[in-house]
Parts: sequence; structure tokens; C-alpha cells
Amino acid sequence: MKKTATVIILTLAVIVAGVVIALKYNSGACDYEYTILSRNYQDCADSSNCTSIYLGYPVFGRKLFNDRAIDSINRHVTIQLTGSAEKTAEDVVSEFFEGYAQYAKDRAEMNAQDSIADGFIPSWTYSSDCSVMVNGPQIIVTEMKFNQYEGGAHGIYANIYTNYDVKSGRALGLTDVFSDTVALARTLTECFIAQKELDASVPLLEQGYFIDNNQLPVTANFALTPDGVIFYYNVYEIAPYAYGPSQVTVPYADLKDIMVYKPDFSGSEVFPVESAS
Repeated sequence: MKKTATVIILTLAVIVAGVVIALKYNSGACDYEYTILSRNYQDCADSSNCTSIYLGYPVFGRKLFNDRAIDSINRHVTIQLTGSAEKTAEDVVSEFFEGYAQYAKDRAEMNAQDSIADGFIPSWTYSSDCSVMVNGPQIIVTEMKFNQYEGGAHGIYANIYTNYDVKSGRALGLTDVFSDTVALARTLTECFIAQKELDASVPLLEQGYFIDNNQLPVTANFALTPDGVIFYYNVYEIAPYAYGPSQVTVPYADLKDIMVYKPDFSGSEVFPVESAS
């Protein structure tokens, strides 16, 4: 049964040279500690033009679940956050600031050789925030929000969803959940056109989408929720940057014939999800 999550939060720590806050979430499902690491380059105090990094991620505890499954989930979260199971959040911070230091040095040298340069060196920003959407005895769903700016007209951002079977600790792929991706593509396209209120008689390509065959590609970026399956397309995947991301929510009734994994949300805590356009 779906229920909105209620959590107990204990603030644990604030440390030198940046902020690290650990929040403990005690729940009826799986307890986890949520760590927030926020730093400014060289302790910059001007928040309007600081190179900064923000990392937020959960570390799940072993309540209800076996060690191997929880270790697998935590390992997967680490890889999403850092790019490697061998890296830590602190490694990501160090590499980001080292990259900016080299960029600022190169930019300063270029400015010194350019008589009309104004000497301005843009700041960089990086944010990677993994939050828990569904926390249950059978399934855990996470949402990783990524945002990065390193100069240019605009930055890049993306949302990545992951569904974990808590008995095994495995991240579920398309073929773990659906038996027929061809039928899934047809259903996705129908829901997309209806939810976007597009003209079904006009090819999607002519309506600005990067879709030649008038059928939405099946994305592995999906989230199992009590209200249906969310399929999420980040910027540039099916449309220009100006269109923003696209989200399609397909009801389970439309998928009943092709779903081989039946998510069980009984006893789950469900957190609100911000919808894309």
C-alpha cells in the first residue's frame, strides 16, 4: 500500500573546509543515512560567482535486508555518483576543483595574450543528488539528478532512475521488467502523444522531435512507482535542448500483458516526484 514517507532526521556533522551533513532516516522499510557534501572552490564567499560542487547520496543500512543485497545497492549508488566503485565523494570534489584550477590557469594565460579580453573567468558548478523515490521491503527506487556547467551558452542536466530488487540487490533493466519491447514502444508512443497533447496525424519529426519512424524509442531510464511506470528522456535524447526533458507515465493496466516483473509496493514509503514537462 502506498503511503507518503514520514522520517526521523538527525543532523550529525558539519566539518571544516566545506559542509558535510549526514542525515539518518529511520523508516518502516530500509533505514539509510543521507550524506550531503557541499564545497566552494578556495572557500569562495561570493555565492553569485563561486565555483562549487554539491553531492548528495544515500547509504542504505541492513535493516530487513541481507548484507549482499544492500552492499550491491550501495555499490551501484557509488558508481552512479563517482563513476567508479573505487572512488569516493571526496575524490570527485578533488578532481573537479583540480580541473577548474587548470581551466582558470589556461584562461588567465589566454586573457593575458588578448588585448581586448576583459579578464573574466567563468565559474563552474557541479551537482549530483541521488534521492530515494520509493523505499520498500520489496523495491527501492532512486532518482539521480545531475547538473553541470563549465562555461558556454548553457550547462547540461539529466535525471537517472534506478529500480532495485531488494532481495537480490540487482538494478532492474528493461528485459528484467518487460517481455516485449516492440509492444512497449507502441504503448509509449501512444501515451506520449496523448500526454503531450500532440497532433497524432502529424509525424513527430515534423513536430520537432528527433524521431524518424514516428515511434518513441524505448528508454532504459525508467522508474517503477505505485501510479505507473515513468519513462524519462533527458535533454537532446528525443528533442532539442529548448524542449527540455520529456516524461511519460504509463499506467500498469496498459502494460499488464508485457510485464514480467510485478512490483510490490506494500509497506513502501513513497516520496513526491517532480514531473518534467
